[in-house]
Amino acid sequence: GVVRTRHLGFQVAGGLLNRWLYGRAADYVVTTGEATRSMLIQTLHLNPQRVVSVPTGIDVTRYRPGDRNAARSALGLEPGAFIIGIVATLRSGKGHRFLVSALADPKLAQAILIIVGDGPQERSLRKRVAELDLTKRVVFAGRQPDVVPWLQACDAFVLPSTAIEGAPQALMQAMACGLPVVTTPMGAIPELVQDGVTGLFVPPGDTQELVEALYRIQRDKIFAAGLGNAARKFAETKCTMTAMLDSMENIFLKISS
Repeated sequence: GVVRTRHLGFQVAGGLLNRWLYGRAADYVVTTGEATRSMLIQTLHLNPQRVVSVPTGIDVTRYRPGDRNAARSALGLEPGAFIIGIVATLRSGKGHRFLVSALADPKLAQAILIIVGDGPQERSLRKRVAELDLTKRVVFAGRQPDVVPWLQACDAFVLPSTAIEGAPQALMQAMACGLPVVTTPMGAIPELVQDGVTGLFVPPGDTQELVEALYRIQRDKIFAAGLGNAARKFAETKCTMTAMLDSMENIFLKISS
């Protein structure tokens, strides 16, 4: 039997080759989210019973809440600052530029932004940071082999995507670390984040709404802690490696039976 996987959230072409690849040439198709699953079924006219959504699992024993002050000390970050983090490839669809613009708002004057990752947008982002006189408040951490201490050092995690997303790993990792998250309802993200419960949604490309969401997390510590705790509980039950492996095993058993 053949199981084909689809992790990317963007639209597929509805031609004959793709209809064969995902249809007749596969016993099952596995996506990381319901949004991608629905798109494949509709575009390629697939049998819904043969297309299954299985969120990618993460290691919740590794990605977990830690000692924030210890993490900041180890990374040389300011102990008392409000620290916002993003872990994502520096591509335009991830929305970094809106986050940089948000940091220039007076409401977030005390905030520090950590950008973990590299990519084609780095030069333009650095230029934008300099233009807004934010060089001292934005840390370009580059690609990191271990993002856990960077996540544990943050007060909030942001993924302001403007492009269709699958099930972003970094978002699940941040939730597992107990961070309140601010993101956009793109692709499969609403399957991971419940607005006002495990995180906050802002419209894609809306800098002012991004400012307001982050300012709320900054000033309301009890609300922020509630979001983070709920995010951790969600990750522990829905995003584990065990849950993913169990689901995949069931699919392979169906094929072999």
